[in-house]
Amino acid sequence: MIKKIIVLTFFCFYTLFSFSQDKNQNPDLMTLVKDLIKTEKTGQNMKQVWWLPNVYWEVALKDSPLGSQGLIDEINSIFKDYSLFVILDAELTAFSGINKNEISNLELKVNGKTLKPLESYSDDIQGMINALRPMFSKMLGEVGENIEFFVFDNSFENAISPLKESQFSLNFNDSNFEYNLPLSSLVSEKICPVDNKRHNGSWKYCPFHGETLIQDN
Repeated sequence: MIKKIIVLTFFCFYTLFSFSQDKNQNPDLMTLVKDLIKTEKTGQNMKQVWWLPNVYWEVALKDSPLGSQGLIDEINSIFKDYSLFVILDAELTAFSGINKNEISNLELKVNGKTLKPLESYSDDIQGMINALRPMFSKMLGEVGENIEFFVFDNSFENAISPLKESQFSLNFNDSNFEYNLPLSSLVSEKICPVDNKRHNGSWKYCPFHGETLIQDN
């Protein structure tokens, strides 16, 4: 089964990078990916974080001819108690290419807990990471060759959930990347009771009128 997961890993990430060619194709995946990737650019420095929760695989595979509920369940089982992040910190220059910076002081802060990345994990997780590395390199070239993968424990009470109201941050190299949950791409839009305009489903109040937004059912 792990071989099939490797094939689907390529398929899913190919979809991730090709969706922008047709905005009407896989809109759910497109908006989800926008929520999952955070980028910070300062001069020639670029830092990027990709959060890959189980829901990503569920959305990416749900309409795929290669996917199945059994495969989705297996991926969910592999990462059931873990959070996977892909991180880049590099200097992008016109003449010397990409100079990778070492990731230091990496911390995941969630619900009052401060977590460090795990130093060891299961063979299945390592197999997925090994499959992802060449895919990133093929799609992103030198940038993909300089990314790093980190796994965190997510088995504690009030663990990270893309659909649960919460917030967490991933911090490294003097930069902070915050995720506000639930992810707006996964919840229905809300309606302002004043003008009936639709707004981000993760918002509580209308940014223009201050009124409590109503869930669109």
